[in-house]
Amino acid sequence: MKNVLLASLGAGNNLREATYSFNNASYTTKFCCLGLVRLLDVKFDSLYLLLTKEARKAYENELQKEAAGPVPEIRIIEINSGKTIEEIWQMFDHITESFEQGEEVNVFLDVSNGFRHLPLLSFTSLTYLESSRKVKLAGVYYGAYEARSVGDVTPVFDLTPLVNIVRGSYAVKSFEETGAIEQLGEFLNDLLSMKPGDRKSLYSRLEKLHGAINSGLTIESGIESNELRNWLEKNIPAKCSFKAADELIGRLRARIDKILFSGKEKKAQKQLTMAELERELNFIELQISCNKPDTALLLLREWIVNRVWLAEKPSGSWLKVKDRENYIERILGYWGASTRKKPDDSGNISFSSLAKNWDEITRKRNEFAHAGFRAEVVYPEDANTAARKFLALCQDNILNDNFWQLPRRECNESKVLITGMGSSFGLLYSAIHHIKPDVVVVITSIKYRENALEATKKAGFTSDNALHVIEMQDVFCGFAETPGLIKAIWPLIQNAGSLVVNLTGGTTAMQWVMQSVFEQARSNHLPVKRVAFVDRRPAVKQQEDPWHLGEIIEVDSALLKEKNIE
Repeated sequence: MKNVLLASLGAGNNLREATYSFNNASYTTKFCCLGLVRLLDVKFDSLYLLLTKEARKAYENELQKEAAGPVPEIRIIEINSGKTIEEIWQMFDHITESFEQGEEVNVFLDVSNGFRHLPLLSFTSLTYLESSRKVKLAGVYYGAYEARSVGDVTPVFDLTPLVNIVRGSYAVKSFEETGAIEQLGEFLNDLLSMKPGDRKSLYSRLEKLHGAINSGLTIESGIESNELRNWLEKNIPAKCSFKAADELIGRLRARIDKILFSGKEKKAQKQLTMAELERELNFIELQISCNKPDTALLLLREWIVNRVWLAEKPSGSWLKVKDRENYIERILGYWGASTRKKPDDSGNISFSSLAKNWDEITRKRNEFAHAGFRAEVVYPEDANTAARKFLALCQDNILNDNFWQLPRRECNESKVLITGMGSSFGLLYSAIHHIKPDVVVVITSIKYRENALEATKKAGFTSDNALHVIEMQDVFCGFAETPGLIKAIWPLIQNAGSLVVNLTGGTTAMQWVMQSVFEQARSNHLPVKRVAFVDRRPAVKQQEDPWHLGEIIEVDSALLKEKNIE
């Protein structure tokens, strides 16, 4: 990496020889910039000088002669006097255009001489270059000629910590407002002058935290925040050299404390508590402040599941997807969908509000989950406003257990078997034997209606009131009959304790109806599963002796097992 000293001289400076002192070393010269070349522990590749025409005429030859040897290159950047705002902008352009795109440069700034506005202009130019090119402002130095001591010794002040404070202020503010932490590493590195090993450890922690925050992983962010907080406690001194640095570190700690997940236990052993719920809301608030409504809405939906879990205290694990779905999400989904069709009839005013908001959050989240691939225009600013509204709802009711308790879906605890039946009567016989249902719903043709009645009796199901045989007009091509058949079946199954849909039996059209019933039940979050029955005997044997017990296959369990294997 190239090291450059940037300095300026004015013709009116009336430069005098002085002995410049820094870090117990000194050098006598008329030019502070040449003193810095010799006094700083840096091997400079170039000296860039901002000179007006007058200053160039007055000093260039003398500078070139004295700099020969310690400075391989002197580059003169000729500037105007800066008497108008247009000339000042031209000076800004001259400075920034002196550094090539892609060139990696450490710039050390000498602010001892030149026009009064040049130090600020140079600092601003270099700050701009830090963000747009591979230029780093590595230090700022001032030869304080007016502060010289007896013997004309002029002290050189290292003003670099002031630059670090500016960087730190931006870094902490950026983290507070957007969650970005790229600049924090540089700030802490500059503040502590860390060794390479410590710097690597810090940057590793910051990268992990940034990845977790940026991905909306609230628990991982909490764990990584805890790691970073412990690192700060161990490495940051109780009192920094600048009060401003103490304040910045305090703000950083305060932000981390809001989202950290304390404790040394692994993620799977973390407990769901009220403190954890408050921490999650802080994390959601951070996402909203970062204008990430997609992540905020996703987290709000999961937060509601967590809060309902704490209110209901079901068996299972709050970190197990299936348990969350079975105990909480299905019920919320059922009532949430109901609020779109009719007034809530759960009998619980608080839950009515929760159900409506759950449904709204889900629909708002889906706008982003499908990446905007829908006819309606997605407005992120509206989504951020909605996220703030939902966050306020959660914050206002966090301590109110009644608000989060679920009503019980009207349920008669019955087990309902829904199946199609064609000419293979044995499948219905096997289904009843294996499932042992309280209610049986059979879709079949007029031709096989009596056979359905016979098969159920052979299987020991003798309750006429609990047997419902529904006729399909066209068993081969009657796919369009599906909505009407579901409408006929629905009153028989909507309040069931559990539903079992048999995908085998009957024609392809009947099996289509069975799958449609399953999907409709699942979309309404009813407790439903799919099964299939297999008779491995030859077709002739099946016809001769239909009352043979076949095998049952739990379709959803088989699919889940296959997925886990993969």
